[in-house]
Amino acid sequence: MQLDAKKNLIMANINYNRINVVLPEADTDSMLQDIAAFISKIPECGGLTPEERKKLKTIDVANKIFSENVLNAAKTLPDVLPTYIDLSSLENDLKVFTQLDQLESVLLQGLKKLQDAKRIAGHEAYMTSNVTYEFIKNASKVGVPGTKSAYETLKARYTSKNQGKNSDDII
Repeated sequence: MQLDAKKNLIMANINYNRINVVLPEADTDSMLQDIAAFISKIPECGGLTPEERKKLKTIDVANKIFSENVLNAAKTLPDVLPTYIDLSSLENDLKVFTQLDQLESVLLQGLKKLQDAKRIAGHEAYMTSNVTYEFIKNASKVGVPGTKSAYETLKARYTSKNQGKNSDDII
């Protein structure tokens, strides 16, 4: 894409601002407190090492159904099992797995929404910054008082990021 086409694309969208709000500090504080409270209710497990993450088996739909079927069969055949097999632990593990799976699903949806909003806000801020930089750069080039210092400070972003390239060709 040519430089002029890039500038036109950015300029055409500069006023299209999908996210133009600031979260009230009280809302942010409340959300952080709610998240901390949520995290505090997750069963304590001490976390996993990278090796444990690799070694521990995951449970998919088929494995969950199998485990439920084993539990149901074992309940009907109590004389088959040795005393050291604790069916209540198996039952608890399946129940908490189901609960955590449901929570994870909702959290992943929320995380995706959070990441999308963050990406949009960041994109809009950065694109507007690039356009604003171009105006400051052009004002400095034509000698508008007070712009040279700002331009000299801001252009470092492009000269360090794109060494060897002409910073005037970057948007």
